[in-house]
Amino acid sequence: MDFENIDLQLITSLLLLLLIGMGPKIALVPFLEKTKGMDAK
Repeated sequence: MDFENIDLQLITSLLLLLLIGMGPKIALVPFLEKTKGMDAK
């Protein structure tokens, strides 16, 4: 994956990987913490 350009598709892909691998309740909290500093763009 190319982390130079972070877009909605990359974020969605990472969220799906977390949800599939860890389960929805466990994966959602770390995902939200890692993305809370990102701008809406």
